Amino acid sequence: MALTPDGYLLTSAHVVSRAGEGTAAFADGRELDFEVIGADDLSELAMVRVHADVDPARLGDAAALRVGQLVVAVGSPLGMAGSVSAGVVSALGRSFVTSAAAMAAVASVPRTSSSPSTTEFTVVSLPAGGPATAVE
Repeated sequence: MALTPDGYLLTSAHVVSRAGEGTAAFADGRELDFEVIGADDLSELAMVRVHADVDPARLGDAAALRVGQLVVAVGSPLGMAGSVSAGVVSALGRSFVTSAAAMAAVASVPRTSSSPSTTEFTVVSLPAGGPATAVE
């Protein structure tokens, strides 16, 4: 997910595990080389940077999330681009350690820097770096 127009991207840590660089594929067909800025296995988040202009994602208001709200996660598990999983916000304000190896993933979506929400998804395989978004 593109965070800034100057090429900072957020992905899952397991996607770039132990890599210093790689190639990011975009929906518009571009493939751009990236460098890993940092990764955190406990939060399962990584920051990478491409040296190109990108359109950043429009982020919603995490404070507006509600238990029971429908959400969608987009990713590319095992290289299957465009995979989509639907789920529901099951709790707010929880913190826990994630495991990238889980077949049924429980993902943490930050509500504030210290108060994540819990979103439950059943996925085909490993989640692969995609964002979760609320359904309106």
